[in-house]
Amino acid sequence: MFYENTNKLLQFGGVLVFIVPNTCLSERLSKMIASHFDQVSVYASPEQRFKQVVIFGIRCKSKPADKVVVSKLMNASQDITTLDTLTDQPNPDKEGCFYQLPLSFGALKLNQIEIDTKQLSHEVANIGRSSSLWNNFKTHFNSVNKNTYRPLHQMSDWHLSLALAAGQVSGVVESKDGRRLLVKGRTFKGKKEITETQVNEVSGNISETRISSDVFIPSIKAINFTKESVNFGEIITIK
Repeated sequence: MFYENTNKLLQFGGVLVFIVPNTCLSERLSKMIASHFDQVSVYASPEQRFKQVVIFGIRCKSKPADKVVVSKLMNASQDITTLDTLTDQPNPDKEGCFYQLPLSFGALKLNQIEIDTKQLSHEVANIGRSSSLWNNFKTHFNSVNKNTYRPLHQMSDWHLSLALAAGQVSGVVESKDGRRLLVKGRTFKGKKEITETQVNEVSGNISETRISSDVFIPSIKAINFTKESVNFGEIITIK
């Protein structure tokens, strides 16, 4: 879906840089890439945590899918270890290693449109304030809720991650005893692995299943801004 929606935005002669897990290279996707791009090359990503491949190609007009390219992409989907790893050191002996910029034809022409205060006032007067968004300015640009509410019970990692992503856990916090902290929270993505072992009662064979799930991990840090504190400026991790 992502490829189909964005492929048409790349003009002919443009460079495709497509980073995707190798298991996503279905036969249908491989044929679409092979029919829309020339000089297709595929590499293993230097970071193999998510088993990704990097695909390069030059956008061209639609053509019958190149069987060699389709085969190359399908092989990459089955076994990523057969691919060369992408590096920042190009191999000049490899075909298609360098991209030659196409020549541009015609003089470069830049267009700029500006509207000054007088013209803006004239346009607003013509359409009337009731027909514009000026009357709703505060509704659209001053909708920050200044009230804060304590959670009803201890927040789970999931709810805390949502609060961090929404920017609700940040700013200066001051306790009743005068302790002052500058708090900043963030959320990062991690992996949670579960191993399940099953024993076949008939054959006695043992099978092991490993399940890897994406999890959101919250992280909250604070700087101690309490005046005259011996720990002034200390970075604190809040758990």
